[in-house]
Amino acid sequence: MFAQAALDSLYPDPAGRLRFRGLDPTVRYKVAPVFTGPTPSGLVPPEWWGQPTSAGVPIARTSLRATVQDDVTFPGAVFAGSSLEKVGVASPRIHPDQVVLYRLSTVD
Repeated sequence: MFAQAALDSLYPDPAGRLRFRGLDPTVRYKVAPVFTGPTPSGLVPPEWWGQPTSAGVPIARTSLRATVQDDVTFPGAVFAGSSLEKVGVASPRIHPDQVVLYRLSTVD
């Protein structure tokens, strides 16, 4: 599990890169956001998160910026450990004082 917190700027342009330290560079990882409650306010998810669903039903990505929603999941994507450490992935845009958790799991 990794966490990303927004401390100030509403929507930096371009969105920052999120790099994950301490990974095995030879392993592939599935990275997906995890919400323990409602989505962060002002959420603009990056494309690599994939198609959001709520209670198993696809929803519009654009709806997440205006409305905090419960029971939203994203499939995430698979990346090489070396890429996650050195290049990283696009960060979501969220309002200040919001947090996104990420679950990383190895892929065979």
